[in-house]
Amino acid sequence: MMSKDNRVSQPVHRVKVAVNVRVPMRDGVELATDIYQPDVEEKSPAILVRLPYGKTEAHCGMRALLQSRMLKQN
Repeated sequence: MMSKDNRVSQPVHRVKVAVNVRVPMRDGVELATDIYQPDVEEKSPAILVRLPYGKTEAHCGMRALLQSRMLKQN
């Protein structure tokens, strides 16, 4: 459980989420990837979620993070 510490930064940007983006690997295999990134025009960091089995659990974890007010989803 997260503490209600007022030192935690407030959201600066909304977050774009792209689910199941097919990303080609060097061997030609495409992996379904979820991409989380700030909703801004300039280049920015992104979080890529790729798991061999069931991204659903990771997606739920990211959604919980977004809803915890550390990030703000549109």
